Amino acid sequence: MDMISISYIVLWLLVLSLTIFAIAIAKKPTKVLGANQTGLPVGSPFPRFNMQSVVKQIPFSVSYPDRQGTLLLFSSSGCPICSTVYPLFPYAEQKYNVKPQVIMEGRDGEVDSIIEKINETGLSAPVYALTPSIKEEVKLEGFPFAYYLSADGKVLAKGVINTTTDIDLLVSTGRRAGMKLAG
Repeated sequence: MDMISISYIVLWLLVLSLTIFAIAIAKKPTKVLGANQTGLPVGSPFPRFNMQSVVKQIPFSVSYPDRQGTLLLFSSSGCPICSTVYPLFPYAEQKYNVKPQVIMEGRDGEVDSIIEKINETGLSAPVYALTPSIKEEVKLEGFPFAYYLSADGKVLAKGVINTTTDIDLLVSTGRRAGMKLAG
């Protein structure tokens, strides 16, 4: 065999190896939530807002010592994807002992569209009106964006959620972060 034939064989073996490596990397699932680099930093206390829920006038709180934490969803009354997350709250509440809450942006800042969305979806979690100042303070860039907060109201995880798998990832990431922050 001459040198040219050997170099072609080596070249094709390299190409084949790199192709297999690239396919293996492409198939590996990512284990992070979308937009998890935005929002408030992990470990920071979540702001305390002086507001009442739009329906039952429940004061806003993120401290629930009787729970494992809070699942706080930011959504919009005009966001169709957000509506698919609300039915997942009983799953999260039962599986993880969290307190689900929603801070919702109304169409044109109107509370009526929030109440309409609550009635339309049967949302039972407390819903608070999202104001431009709250949106700016929590560095919100899109919907549906969620925070997983510790029982005392510290940010443990964050990101875009759409499915039960996303909720599982949010909570498990948050609980790992909580152990690191505590230890």
